[in-house]
Amino acid sequence: MKIKKAIFFTLCVLHLSAQGQTTYLGVDSLSHLLSQATSDSQRVHYTYLLSKELVYVDPAKALTLANQGEQLAQKINNRLALAYIYRIKASIFAAQGLYSAAAEVGAKAEIMFLDLGDKAGLANYQISLGHLFRRQGLFERSLAYHFQSYQYFLANGPLERICVSMHNYAEALYYVDSLDKAEKINLKAIQLNDSIRNKSVLMSCFKAQGLIAQKLGKTKEAQYYFDQCIQLGNEMGKDAQKDAALNSMLALADIYQQEGKFDLQLSTLKDAEEYALKYSSDQFLVDIYLQMFQFFVQKNNLEQANIFLSEYKEQLQSNRTKLSAENENFIDALYESIVLTNQNELLKQKTQLDEVTIKNQKTQLLFAIALIITLILSAYVILINVRKLKKANRLLKIQKLAIEKTSQELEELNAVKDKFFGIVSHDIRSPLASMLSFAALIDDHIDKLTQEEIRSMAHDLRNNANATLKMADNLISWARFQMKHVKTTPQAINPLNILHQLQDVFAHVAKEKNIQIRIHSETEEKILADANQTELVIRNLLNNALKFTASGGEIQLRVYSSENNVAIAIKDSGIGMTKEQVNDLFNLQTNKSLRGTNGEKGSGLGLIICKEYVENNKGSISVESKPGEGSTFTVFLPKA
Repeated sequence: MKIKKAIFFTLCVLHLSAQGQTTYLGVDSLSHLLSQATSDSQRVHYTYLLSKELVYVDPAKALTLANQGEQLAQKINNRLALAYIYRIKASIFAAQGLYSAAAEVGAKAEIMFLDLGDKAGLANYQISLGHLFRRQGLFERSLAYHFQSYQYFLANGPLERICVSMHNYAEALYYVDSLDKAEKINLKAIQLNDSIRNKSVLMSCFKAQGLIAQKLGKTKEAQYYFDQCIQLGNEMGKDAQKDAALNSMLALADIYQQEGKFDLQLSTLKDAEEYALKYSSDQFLVDIYLQMFQFFVQKNNLEQANIFLSEYKEQLQSNRTKLSAENENFIDALYESIVLTNQNELLKQKTQLDEVTIKNQKTQLLFAIALIITLILSAYVILINVRKLKKANRLLKIQKLAIEKTSQELEELNAVKDKFFGIVSHDIRSPLASMLSFAALIDDHIDKLTQEEIRSMAHDLRNNANATLKMADNLISWARFQMKHVKTTPQAINPLNILHQLQDVFAHVAKEKNIQIRIHSETEEKILADANQTELVIRNLLNNALKFTASGGEIQLRVYSSENNVAIAIKDSGIGMTKEQVNDLFNLQTNKSLRGTNGEKGSGLGLIICKEYVENNKGSISVESKPGEGSTFTVFLPKA
């Protein structure tokens, strides 16, 4: 049976090869062809292809080219070319996280493909939809669209699109953990892409096959495919898929670390650094330098560790500066796109008004004698024109509001980004620097230090490490939630079990600060929520209560029934808060981290994560506090 399937697949490859294939053209070749184009039709075609190639390389330039292509397509009234340009615009917006804009312009492309009866264009748009939903974490919907596109091209060709859609379908299967099926289909994609030497897609296939094998526990296979991806990238040079090559290198380094092959791990990281520097893949250098720093810390080579820590911080700052410039360029291109859309709408309205005027003139010539009828028709036409102008004004106002809303969203995104980098650069960097200083001091003067001094430094090291770990956990949880990578699985939970478990976890902290933790339950009802997210929320709130309660204080954990919810209250006898502080607790831009009664540090993210996770489980959180009298945080979650 397997032999028959193999023969059938081979015959399909030969048949589709006979039908013809699309030759891959790189950025340089397309730029040259565009400069040599002699007609608007050729310019539209090559502008679209070049824009498509630059979606992930230079999104601002890709959008500028798409805008130029849109103007040319409008000029020569080529609706099919216009539909393809709208499709690539949807891909550009999706890659930048502007999902609403992507959906809006993508809908235009879909309508035009349907009107024109272009099934191939519709299948290409389904690929864009698949990528759009995957970036939003909606993997099942992404799988459905990639499957539809794959089915169409498999039946109709051309071979180049079969190769692309087959690989996209395999990757979509990987993201829903259908690994066996993903492995089989991606192996076919490798065979097909290799048969036509579609090297760019082949690199992505090799990387995907490595990830699939790694997830299946087939380490040797994973290494083989990652090596194939890297080797092919070296052959292709500047036309290679740099992201695929660098992701393969980092995955290989991770495998070597797990296998204890530290020399290979270091060699692979150095190769990745050289490759990233050669092709200006700055976004990968941050991860590479961080892994190099961790490698030398584990090897107790503090000199090299400090070198790569400095490289990491410099690259991080460089990337932030570069990202700001790229965002500015992209916003300029986005503004041009919005202006172009408005101009096109106004042009359509002007054309409609001109057509109405011509019609009126013909009517006046034909019915000059019937003056009364002519006057009535003229008045009717004027009324229609006025209504159309009013409608146009309303549309312009709506579009202005949309632009202002987009600008506000971009400002909020920048604020979130600044807060995130502020936490990483200050709240995590500071304790790390402190720990390195302590470690260096112990290493340099261990013979001169007393046992009590060493014990004191070790105690400070442990506290700094614990605080840094908590901040890192909160950062990771918050980032995963923002990127929609958090899966919520509601189930019936006894909240009392979580409280007892966390009481044990924080027992040593409470003992050090001489704080009593008491649990009181007034109900045996269970809650309907995700167990891990609920535990994270209560753990953050209990940690804050311990942090802001002085020695000799008390913390009360209370569970009681409240209408359709079960309430979990964490009450402390700590320093309390003002109304202004309470109002700023759950706002990322205004929230300020305070030190605890023993100087404990925080990032300010804990309470924001708590609120997001509680609301994600259809619950709510309230705060009552007075300066000097302590605080009470109450979490309300649905009854099971």
